[in-house]
Amino acid sequence: MQRLIFLDESGDLGWKFDAPFGKGGSSRHLTIASAFTCIEAKKHLARTIINLKKKAGWAKKDEMKWVHTPHELRLEFCEKAAQLCEKHQTIEYRALVIAKQGVLERLRHDDAMLYNYLIKCSLLEPISRYQRVTLFPDPRGIAPNAGHPLSTYLQGRLYEKFVDGHHLTELGVKQIDSAAEYGIQFADMLAGAIQLHYEGKTSEYFDLLRPCLRDCKELYFPRPNVQQVWQEYAANEIFGP
Repeated sequence: MQRLIFLDESGDLGWKFDAPFGKGGSSRHLTIASAFTCIEAKKHLARTIINLKKKAGWAKKDEMKWVHTPHELRLEFCEKAAQLCEKHQTIEYRALVIAKQGVLERLRHDDAMLYNYLIKCSLLEPISRYQRVTLFPDPRGIAPNAGHPLSTYLQGRLYEKFVDGHHLTELGVKQIDSAAEYGIQFADMLAGAIQLHYEGKTSEYFDLLRPCLRDCKELYFPRPNVQQVWQEYAANEIFGP
């Protein structure tokens, strides 16, 4: 079976941590979320986005972005996304969350290298389980078009697995404008919900998605207790309101 993977991110690649996020400072985390599906089940992701846009009174051609979505529709998206995952075995969600203050200095100056490394950490293992995979990253995202091609990087890592006796995955990377691809819009909504949890804003959305997240990896976290990190950050007013 061919797998389709739609991915998008929430957060930024700024490194200014001496001011609150949104008030001159950068986000403290970066979330990369992915929605796995197949050709036959892709329609369910699209239908979810289309129906929510109709409910909001948005034109079909308008792109659905988490940042522009009102609270009630955000809740409904998370509920629908969880229901899809429960109903369809071919649909699954994964995420990688990076505590940016732990990123090595040399990686902070090469967006493409960092992006490729993070995608590898998040997706290489699940990708390698299938014979054919097509990735759909948002071409307007943090680094897909900068420097080192993601497809070349990942295919090299997959070939290493092949040399070690694993089957060789046929990988494709298709860049299509997120405004024209509902799957990427779906991934954007997943990323936004998860990001707010880790930024310490609210866990209301994340709690709805948590049971259906196949994997949510954390990188460079100074402590395993995220709640403790939130409290410490809040006490020092690192986050904005």
